Amino acid sequence: MRALFGAVLVLVGLLMAQVAGAANQHQLWVGTGEYDPAAGWDAILYYEKAETINGNRSPDVTVDFGSAGGNFPHMLAYRSSTDELYVTSLFNDEILIFSNARHLTPGSTPSRIISGPTTSLYEPHGLWIDETHDTLYVANRFNALGGLSGTVTAWKNASTVNGNVHPDRVIGGNLTGLAQPFNVFVDETNDRLYVASANEGPAGPDPAIVIFDNASTKNGNVPFTRKVAGPLTTFFSHLTVHNVFLDPVRDEFYVAHHQSDILVFGPASTVNGNVSPTRTL
Repeated sequence: MRALFGAVLVLVGLLMAQVAGAANQHQLWVGTGEYDPAAGWDAILYYEKAETINGNRSPDVTVDFGSAGGNFPHMLAYRSSTDELYVTSLFNDEILIFSNARHLTPGSTPSRIISGPTTSLYEPHGLWIDETHDTLYVANRFNALGGLSGTVTAWKNASTVNGNVHPDRVIGGNLTGLAQPFNVFVDETNDRLYVASANEGPAGPDPAIVIFDNASTKNGNVPFTRKVAGPLTTFFSHLTVHNVFLDPVRDEFYVAHHQSDILVFGPASTVNGNVSPTRTL
């Protein structure tokens, strides 16, 4: 089981995974930080038996993210098949990958780092791993040329990618409907990519969930398949579209914001255009 949520400021990323073969035992990773490149208290918090957490409980392990080479761990993704934790380092324009994620120590350092000008990473906010296609998707708030449109970069060899390497695909441009992408979610079964797109920059706000079918083939300035946006979505009144998470069983997706509620839309497989949420949490 994988669950992923996002916020900003104190609680940045939240990721839960179930231990293989252990009923009702879960691990919880939390990224903490501040939207300030000079802040020095960024960390990854790790909790065993997350299903028992209640009240004021200290983490089992606190990893100093700054000492590990990162800055502002904005989003986390756990790869269960390899026991690896992928973390965006927002202000360093890096992706840090930690091996033995279920056995982190305070001094843990990444086993791999995706970093450098060739990577096209620019304020990477969110990421997701498509294990079926061994592909890492990263939402970059801006593009490498300094524009506000932003991109989604993808590496097809997620299990080994390391260093200053060019992504295999870069999704971006005026046809994509992307504007400052904050987070991504991949529906592996249907090969579908969901992108939380914050706004359109100087041309005017247009927060949206942008959806691409045949995600594993998308590259360049390609048209989106569907786009959920407009006044009825109430995205405008929620400051930004920050995260998207799919529930494939109920065919719904959840949208998180910089405010205190969560918007639910469905059916996720067909919803399109200027539509109202089906539920608000």
